[in-house]
Formats: sequence, C-alpha cells, structure tokens
Amino acid sequence: MKHFFSFIYTVLFLFVITGSLVAVDHSAALNSPQAQQLLQQLPPSQQAQVQALAKDEAQKAAISNNVSPETLVAVDILQNTKRPSQEKSSLETLYETRVLGNPKLVQLSAHEAPFFRQILPEKIPAMQYTQFGYDIFSHGRLLSSATMPVDDSYILGPGDAITVYLWGKLEERLDLVLDNGGSVMLPKSGPLQLSGVSLRNAGKLIQQALTKHFVNFDIQVVFKERRNIQVYLLGNATSPGAFQVPAGTRLTGLLYLAQGPLKEGSLRKVQVLRHNRVVRTVDLYDYLLNGDRRHDVVLENEDTVLIPPVGDTVLIGGTITRPGVYEVSSEDSVSDVVGFASGLTWDHYYKRMQIYRVQSGEFQRVEDVLVQTAAELSEKTKHLKLKNGDVLIFHPMRKELRNVVTVAGHVQRPGHYQWGAHLTVSALIGKAGGLLPRPISRVDIYRFMTDETTKLISLDYSKPEEQEVKLHEWDVVQVYSETALMVPEYVTVHGSIKAPGQYPLMTNMRLQDLLFMAKLDTVLRAPEIDIVRLQKSGEVVFLSATLDTNGMVTPNIRLQSSDEIRIKTLRNPKIKIKVTGEVAFPGEFVLTEKSRISDVLKRAGGVTSEAYLIGVVFIRAKLTDNASAGYDKVTKDEQKRLMYDQLQMTAFSEIDKQINEKILEARAAYIQQLQQVAGQNKSRMVINMPGIVAEGPGSVWDLLLEDGDTVVIPKKPDYVQLWGGVESPATYQYIPDWKWTDYLAKAGGLSRYADTETIKVFHVDGTVSKLGDRLQPGDIVYVPERIEVPFNWMIFMRSTVDVFKTVSDAVFSFLVIKGLVTGF
Repeated sequence: MKHFFSFIYTVLFLFVITGSLVAVDHSAALNSPQAQQLLQQLPPSQQAQVQALAKDEAQKAAISNNVSPETLVAVDILQNTKRPSQEKSSLETLYETRVLGNPKLVQLSAHEAPFFRQILPEKIPAMQYTQFGYDIFSHGRLLSSATMPVDDSYILGPGDAITVYLWGKLEERLDLVLDNGGSVMLPKSGPLQLSGVSLRNAGKLIQQALTKHFVNFDIQVVFKERRNIQVYLLGNATSPGAFQVPAGTRLTGLLYLAQGPLKEGSLRKVQVLRHNRVVRTVDLYDYLLNGDRRHDVVLENEDTVLIPPVGDTVLIGGTITRPGVYEVSSEDSVSDVVGFASGLTWDHYYKRMQIYRVQSGEFQRVEDVLVQTAAELSEKTKHLKLKNGDVLIFHPMRKELRNVVTVAGHVQRPGHYQWGAHLTVSALIGKAGGLLPRPISRVDIYRFMTDETTKLISLDYSKPEEQEVKLHEWDVVQVYSETALMVPEYVTVHGSIKAPGQYPLMTNMRLQDLLFMAKLDTVLRAPEIDIVRLQKSGEVVFLSATLDTNGMVTPNIRLQSSDEIRIKTLRNPKIKIKVTGEVAFPGEFVLTEKSRISDVLKRAGGVTSEAYLIGVVFIRAKLTDNASAGYDKVTKDEQKRLMYDQLQMTAFSEIDKQINEKILEARAAYIQQLQQVAGQNKSRMVINMPGIVAEGPGSVWDLLLEDGDTVVIPKKPDYVQLWGGVESPATYQYIPDWKWTDYLAKAGGLSRYADTETIKVFHVDGTVSKLGDRLQPGDIVYVPERIEVPFNWMIFMRSTVDVFKTVSDAVFSFLVIKGLVTGF
C-alpha cells in the first residue's frame, strides 16, 4: 500500500512540473533566471532546441508588430550575449589536453613521494590558449551610411543621392537620386547616365551636360545619401544569411556586422564570389596582424562571402608574447608562426625549442630543436615547416642571477655587484663604498658549494692577507659592526598609559622619558608606580616612584635592561548601560558603580504601556559561558538522541528507513531552531522585572548593574509556538484562557511519533521547564519525536539460529576433544 501511494505522489509531482514547463512563455524563457537554471540542466541537444524555439517565437512577434527583418537581425546580433565563438571550441580543448594528456606522466605527477617530484621533467606551460583572431569580430556593430566616409573615388549606382550646387549666372541647388537605370534628370538637358561613374567624374559630366544650355556658372557635387546593397554570408559564420548593407561596405565591415567566423571557420581563406565565381580569396591575418586593408574587398550588390572550414592549425606556447592557436598555410614556417604570435619574450631559452607532433595518426612524439646561438635558432626556424596539429613550446631560461657576488651589513652601499675571477674581499668592499664607522674585524663569506650545502669562511679583516681572499661566483660577504652582535635591550611598561608594550632601552634613559613615549593617562592614573628589576645576580628588586598632579615622577629612576614598569590605575566609577525597546528614551546611559536596574529605567523615562515585563532580556557579557544552560542542555540531549537514532537506522528495512529518515530530517531542522534560540539567549540573566517595577527601588529584585549590561524591553507578543511532534507545528494566536491542550487540539493533536515524556517549554523569560497547563505569550513548546524501532522476526530467528549453531559447534568440539583425551 505504501508503494502505491508513493507511485501516485510521484506521478502527480511530474504532472505539475511538466505543466509548469509547458506554460512558460518561450519568448521570455531565455531571459528569466529560472529558465536559465533549468536550461543548464538539459542535455546540449535539448538546450539548442529550446533556444531555437524561443528565437522563432521572438521572430514571429517581431513580424506581427511590423518590425523589419533587418532591424530584427541587428537587434538579435546586438543583444546576443553568449556567442558560440566565445566558448571553448573543440580544437582549443584538443590542444589543451594533447601535451598534458600522457597518462603515465599524470600518474607520476600525482604521486606524493618526493622522489617522483624530483625525477619528473619540467612542467610544460599551462595549455590554456584561444584561437587567434576570432574575438576581434565578437562585438557586433551596425553599419550605416552616416558612419561610412565617402571620397571622390566612390562609384555611383542606382539609389545613391547627390546634391549639385550651381552658382554664377545660374544659381540653383539640385537634389538628385539615381533611378533604377542609374540616370539622373537634369534641367533642360534631360537624363544623364551616372551609374558606374566615380563621384569625381560625376561633377564633370553634369557640368558638360549643363554647359550646352547655360553659361558662366560653377558647379560642385556633394554626396548626400548612400544606397543599400544585398550581400550574402555563408559557411562557418556566426550569423550567416542575407544582409542589407550600405554600398561601399568592405569585407571586414560585413564580418563585424555578422560577428565574424565561427572558430570552426577559416580566417585565411575567406572567399568573395561574384557572378558565381571566386573573385578574391582574402587572408584576414594581413588585417588582424598588420592592419593591412589593401586586400579588404569592396563588396558589390549580390556578392557572396563564403567562410570555408578552418585549415591546418598549430599551437605556440611558453615564452611567447601572444600564445595561442594559429591557422597556417603550407608555406608558413616556425619563424612565420612566431611572427604571428608577436615574437618571443625576453626570458626565453634560445638553445631549445620543442615540437609535439602527431606521428602517422597513431601517437604523439616530441622533437627537440637544439642550437647554440640565437642567430642559429632564427635561421633554423625560417626553414622548419609545420604540420597540422603541431604544438610549439619555447621554454623559459633559468631564473637565476649569474656573474654576481653580494655584500651585506656594515658597508656604505650593500647589494649585488659584478663578479670577476680576480675579485677580492677588499675590492668588493671598496665597490660598496667602504666600511661604515666602528666595524669589527670579523668578516664572513657564505659560499654555495651545491644547491643543498653552504660553506662558512670566517676572516680577520684586520690582517692584510685575509683582505685579499678571492671571491667565487654567488659568494655573500657579511660585514659586522660593533653593535650588530649585541643583544638588544628593552624595558616594558603597562597599566594606565595609552601605548603599553616594549620600548628599546637607550643610553641614559630614565623613567620620565619612558612615560613621555608611552603617553601617560592623565585621568585614570594612580600616583604610585611599581618597577620590577632583575639584577645580574638573578635577584629581583622592587622599586617605586610617585607621580604629582602634573605627571612628573619622583624619583626619576635611571632605567636598566628588562625593567618592568607598571603605572597603577584608579578604579573607574563610571559604567555604561544600554537600554532598548519599550522605554521613553532608549539609548546608552552613563551611571555610577552603585546603580541598579531601577536607576537606569528612571534615566530612560520609565517603561511604556506596551512593555512586556515578563519577557525582558537582560544581557551580561561575562556570563557567556554559563548563560542559556537550559537551552543548551535540551539542544545537546536532542543531538545525542538524533545520533543514536541515526545508528539504529542500519537495522531497518528500506520502507521503514525511508519513513524514519523524514522524521530525522525534521528533528535536525528543529535542533537548528533550538540552537538559534539558545544563541539568542547567550549571556542572558533571568531577572524579575515585574517585581522591580512593582516594588520600586530597593527591592530584593533590583539588581546591581555592571559596565556593559544591556536591557531589552520587548512589546507583548500575541502568539505561542508549537514545534516538533504535533500534526501541524506552527505559530498560534495566544488566547488567555486556553490551556496547553487547547493549543494541541488547534495543532491537530500529537503525531504518532511524539515523545510525550520529554516535552519542554522555552519560556519567554529565558527559563526552560516541563510542560504545564498554562502558557505565557511568546512561549515555545517543543515536542521531541522518536523513531519506531521495528521488531524483525526474520532477523531475530536468523540470529537465534546462528547462536545455537555456534553453541552446538562448541559443545561438539568439546566432546571430541574429551573423547580423544579420555579414550571415550
């Protein structure tokens, strides 16, 4: 029966979810966070179907609202925030894993033993590269005639508009538009064919035609409005299709409008077709790398731009200025690809280059290119041809400083200096500007023998022969002063000062000097000062001094190393108390040490008529460790019961386990709520505020205040809460005459899992007790729940049989052994 109800619930749940998804409006789905979250959970093929459906719906809506197709395409391009070319392509993913995908190397690199880390080869630079050039066109932009300049070489065609200015004996302005035949109508002269004529020659032809009817005039032709042409973008384009673009648009302009090729498309073999034949094959690398637009074709009406699949590609990485995946032709060499990537960085190791090359489609091999000079590397890369899929890696040089020695310590200018085969200690110190005053004769040389060992060489610099000791590369020369080896001496001060702590002991430093540096507190300081001094003999001596009203000390003791000074502090008679909630003037109040709760209530203007005195929260910070003990005990008991019941779950059947898991989840949630209540009552002290207000100052309940106390006076709540094992746990309206059983009836009674023996009431005054008849407003009733441990006869019988079998085996073994011994 339980399985049947579970099946029914599952079917209803799926039906509701499916109905909700069908009801979603397709045009708004892609813009809502909920739809985006659902979309990410679908397989890629279904994601594409949903996006296509939403796009179709948006296009239908645009057409129904009389929006032009050109506007729709432009809006779609400009609003497209997630372009396919911005995602990682399969080619980029392949290159990322090609070099680092050796399972044996990966296994070794994951090994924890230091030995394997030492024998592994140097790491190849991280293979996170992108295909070069595709992001240039990623930001789609609209083309308009207003943003495209026109020069005298522009060729006129049907639809172009020009303005002709005439002055002299003939003063007139002619606004002319080339008709479908490419002609304009001139006064008295009639039609004039201008299609295919440059803007420069158009003025000459118009002047020749008008001269036949007019004399003594000048002419100027100004281009007014550009015509639109229809072009087509096909192949591996991000947004293929037909485009209306202004006449004179170049190939790159169309690519910017359509957001360029896909990463699966070629940048080096873009074809322009005119009248069904290829008129130009354009290598966009000329434009992308050098800004060369000489081959940037001016498109004509009905031209087709075809982007074929990407050609051969190589990856170049490591110490390269612009690492990435580049498309190469059969003529390109390694030197050309290095040029594509803007050259090598300054820190490359020129003696070695590596090529990871696929061998006959079977495996990958590594080829080293080794040279001795940078010129030899440059020459070799000019003639080294590449193959599809090659990975070029340039490694960095070692990050070490060569031909150097270092001087440190008591010299004029310590630092690194050039090393030479005949450089001596005295010569190095001379380069460093010589010794500073008061050096000592000892000079140390730290000499690196290997990467793990260093040799210490101590010299007596007062001896001339030791000054001429020759240095080795990477030697570090340490020069000492008289004070360098001295242990620093300090004195310590604390107490009624603003800057306590350790201070360096200076020559002739006295107690008054220390008090000045430590900023003596002039308000709370006491007149007495204690000094604890440790003598050289090990004996501890106690000294004292006094302060006058001006902060002058008597006697002004001369301080010694390790002296500890304590300026005594006067007792602070002020305390600060915070009062919030239902008082006339809530805020922070300053009182004296002998103040009580009634005093701060008086300073706060007394409680309001809305104050709920039983529920007053009194917080004392130093009680953090002892407060809310009742709340914490209940919470810890519930946590222990939960852990015990979770262990019991292992003996349950699957059906019982599913039922009781829900109970344990609910109990865990209630334990979190109990912890929150306990946290709110941390540092809380239970007080009798009704007694304080009723009996007034001097009552037994009128508590003495301490600095930092907080009094929170809430409004009277109108509810009680039932948590845990009731049929409908919730917050219910407080009814004055109701008993606990009335609220229980309102909540539908106890659940079958309720533990009636351990019901607790968290009272609004901060106490915890067992359940009684009456509840106060704001009380929380917690009914713990228990899981039902089933008695499984099958497990019991199996265990019993196992016990009897074990016992019988033992008895039988005993009898056999006894027979062997006794002969029976």
